[in-house]
Amino acid sequence: MERAVTERIRELLDEAVAGLEPEHRDPVGAVVRRGRAARRRTTALAGIVTFVLLAGGLIAGQRLTGAAPFPTVDGGIEQSATPRVVNGMVVAGAMQLPIPQGWRVVTADPANKCETMARTILLIGSGNRGCQNAVVEVSRARSRNPGGTLIPAKEGNGTSPFDSGIITSPVSITLAGGEPGWLSSDLDSAEMKTGRFPANNYHNELLLPWSQVLVQLRMDGTADRRIIESIRSSPRRGGVLTLPAKVESVNLILSDGYGKKSDPPTVDQVMRLLRGQTDTVRDADACASPGQESVRLIVDPPDPVPGTSNATTVIIAIGDGCQEAVSSTGGRVRLSDTTLFRLKSLLGVGDR
Repeated sequence: MERAVTERIRELLDEAVAGLEPEHRDPVGAVVRRGRAARRRTTALAGIVTFVLLAGGLIAGQRLTGAAPFPTVDGGIEQSATPRVVNGMVVAGAMQLPIPQGWRVVTADPANKCETMARTILLIGSGNRGCQNAVVEVSRARSRNPGGTLIPAKEGNGTSPFDSGIITSPVSITLAGGEPGWLSSDLDSAEMKTGRFPANNYHNELLLPWSQVLVQLRMDGTADRRIIESIRSSPRRGGVLTLPAKVESVNLILSDGYGKKSDPPTVDQVMRLLRGQTDTVRDADACASPGQESVRLIVDPPDPVPGTSNATTVIIAIGDGCQEAVSSTGGRVRLSDTTLFRLKSLLGVGDR
């Protein structure tokens, strides 16, 4: 395709899809379904490209309540993002997923036959995953940054849709124990409704940025919720927002507006504002949930390594009772309405 694509978007796309095997027998259908869901979430924005960044960066969060915290594994959670089974649980990073009764766990192997496995958790390590699919798949995420649907530049300017650099925000959740998560689709959306698609033909992704773990789900929203509510976590990346030491540009994306600044004085003001937020959120008090609007803030350092993305994503869950900002590399703080208004003003988004 002979079109100009910005290096920034190239890096995000390359990072998101590098080395992935097809995840769906009808991958185009899965992408189109996710695009339709995103269009409903961004009706105030002009036109949406039904291209979605695939595994390695999608996810969101919600406060899902459950029973008492699951016992930790032998005095603490091993922080390796590579999934494995420990004491009847799938453990990856700070995540502990109890294996449901009657389910099995399979380790991905390219030598295994191609099939979609019900009542199965597939553990995906490094290398070739083969062509097996399962209703729940756990792997190390290639990126801590969530993907989304790309919003094209305005028509008639002769640029690629990717040149706008606008990516929709994920759905925010909070796992039991406090680990933040980012979902690609709301569990209560029309796309996730029971009976909407054949069994095991849905697609949702839960990214746990602090653990750098990706959970892919192929069931309807009701079944996905049962799995998510069973997950326990022991996060270790709380505190003030972790941000790059040097920043070249900052992008703010809302459901009805977009602003990007790269001039040093404005960038400096934005970074001072973010670094000045010290009202940290304890894991037990974290509250971001799917019913809230999410705002995406992309903090780009200068001169990233070619083929990689060193950007940090901050997802802000907006709401009167719970307004939190979570950094993809660690840190969670409360934001006041005044701070959010100031952030939007600096980035030229306007007041809402």
